[in-house]
Amino acid sequence: MEVAGALFSSLAIQAPLVLLWLVGLGIALGRWKRHPRRSLLASVALGILVLDLIFGGLASTFAPLIANEGNLSITDVGLVFAVIGVVRTAVHIVAWVLVLLALFGREPAAEVDRV
Repeated sequence: MEVAGALFSSLAIQAPLVLLWLVGLGIALGRWKRHPRRSLLASVALGILVLDLIFGGLASTFAPLIANEGNLSITDVGLVFAVIGVVRTAVHIVAWVLVLLALFGREPAAEVDRV
């Protein structure tokens, strides 16, 4: 039960961020017909960030438990967290590249706003 509480607390603290991402996803989906490429890039990026929050939270919560059951040394536990950090950073880089492409990428001729 302590693990579930820790995981829930971790996710609850970040609820405003998840809410912001979900609002952004709603906006992207609402503008899909006008800006399909931008909406797709933004939707994928926001989806990646939501999934990273969930699975990253799970990994960070369960890594110490698995390390404890496996009788890993402090150095090994540090290595596990370093690997989790590197993977999550790579995931964030992909998501933010997609956000930047959605914002500043070249638009196909058919997607240019008509004023």
